[in-house]
Amino acid sequence: FKSVPLVGARSRHGLTRGSPNIVRTNGIAEWKKQSTEGAGELPLLPFSLTEVLLPGQTRYLHFYEEGPVTLGQFSQKETSGVFAMSYFSNQKINSLLAMCTLVEIDEYSVLDVGIGLTVRGVGRGEIEQVVSVDPFLKAQVCLVQDDDAVLAKSDAMSDEAEKVMALHQDLISASKSQRLVASDIVEITTDPRAMLGPGQRWGKNGPPPDSPMIQNLERDGLDGGKDGKDGPVDDKVNVRSEDGQEDSSADDEDDGMQSLRTKARFARAAATRSISAVPRDADEQYIELMFLSFLALEGATLPYKVKAFVCETLNERLGLCAASLEERRKMLAAKSSLRSMFGASSGASEFETDN
Repeated sequence: FKSVPLVGARSRHGLTRGSPNIVRTNGIAEWKKQSTEGAGELPLLPFSLTEVLLPGQTRYLHFYEEGPVTLGQFSQKETSGVFAMSYFSNQKINSLLAMCTLVEIDEYSVLDVGIGLTVRGVGRGEIEQVVSVDPFLKAQVCLVQDDDAVLAKSDAMSDEAEKVMALHQDLISASKSQRLVASDIVEITTDPRAMLGPGQRWGKNGPPPDSPMIQNLERDGLDGGKDGKDGPVDDKVNVRSEDGQEDSSADDEDDGMQSLRTKARFARAAATRSISAVPRDADEQYIELMFLSFLALEGATLPYKVKAFVCETLNERLGLCAASLEERRKMLAAKSSLRSMFGASSGASEFETDN
């Protein structure tokens, strides 16, 4: 991937939710109108590549330092609530990957300390040039669309999407019936650094022992990801049924059990400010399939997610989704076989056998 030179220090994020002040803007649609052919200056919020946010996903962030707070305020007022989530290159020091996730602010909360944001990925962008680093990173960003967007309503594209949804549902059903986790990847819904208290810093081995995150994890009997590789995350999200009602039935109904079609429709409706259950035109049809092609990769390994960002066509990315889901199905079958072979004889618990 291309990298973008970067000068300046990385921003940090902090803790504690407050009462939400929902201030919806026109988001990506308004920014596209204000930009020149889908290109314009946007604030950048850098993350590790392992924390990539897929279009359609949401994440809660809390800023308490001056730079990030100013970024959030600027985005809300000047760029229709849109900014770019960028990713550090693993190959080059002080550089960003050109690929980025365009996000819009769903919820903006003024807290006792700083601000809290719930952001939603609404598309892909390419960073053309970093233009400033103070008080926050800002760059010229170009919106990226698939070359075959006009074919979103074609029968061939619909068939490919149906195949992906069927594979996704088969994987979830098998996971549920066998009571095994279908993936070793847990999606991040809260930035791990957002679980730090003011003044605390994320170290080489993860968060400090006295951080709220570690205390909460120890209270729940978890190890807190002390190897520092993946970091602890919150893997639960609100689940909505096909009719859009929130479902609070706990154990079986996590985010993996939610219909992929429903998640894609919800993401499309949120991005287009539509209350329609189905796409109203060809543009909305493409947007919904675009979200579906990314959301199908929730739980997939990082290489699949990174490849999805650089796919030039929707059809290519749907094919990538199918390959990922098939690979995960085989891994699930292998887990089931291992549990059958060794679980009963060793007397191990289901959790131990799964791990």
